[in-house]
Amino acid sequence: KKCAAPTAVQCAVIPAALAGRDVVARASTGSGKTYAYLAPTLHKIVARGKSGGSGGVVGPRAIVLAPTRELAHQVRRACAALLKIVAPAMRCGELPAANVGTNVLRETAGSPPDVLVATPSRVAECARGGYFPPGALKDGLEMVVLDEADLLLSFGYVDDIKVVMKAVKRGTQVMMLSATMSKEIEELRDVVAHKPTTL
Repeated sequence: KKCAAPTAVQCAVIPAALAGRDVVARASTGSGKTYAYLAPTLHKIVARGKSGGSGGVVGPRAIVLAPTRELAHQVRRACAALLKIVAPAMRCGELPAANVGTNVLRETAGSPPDVLVATPSRVAECARGGYFPPGALKDGLEMVVLDEADLLLSFGYVDDIKVVMKAVKRGTQVMMLSATMSKEIEELRDVVAHKPTTL
């Protein structure tokens, strides 16, 4: 499906994210939220990569937390399609499924892609186990996205999200997108985002 112009959520989110602000956005399913966060995320890491990157630290430049593996697959495919156009040398990937052994998870996390898409539980497991390269989540990471935040909450990922956010450097830019807003989402927003622009 092609579109000739950005959707409303893209028009609202992209400028705020490009300005470096944390963003919390509510928009209905099918409104274009995925590209609303992927476009500024990839812009940031591509621009930063051209100007020297993160001091040679190997690690994910951006992490997208998705509520299910199916959604993670969709986001990875969309991200890979954009990277093919704007930065073919950069990679987008996923962590292996929960039924895969620890050695495979450790190996994947030890050489992570530029954009990592996974459920919070898998990223939290890697953070707890020290599977990412040393300093990767402190020095190399530039963006954390919580996609479908309402589903992340309903699937019980709050503790895992807190583990991930504790592992990343304070001040890392955050985008949180959701189809609905609730008191619980506002509480999560207060944990993960710093003075966010709410759209």
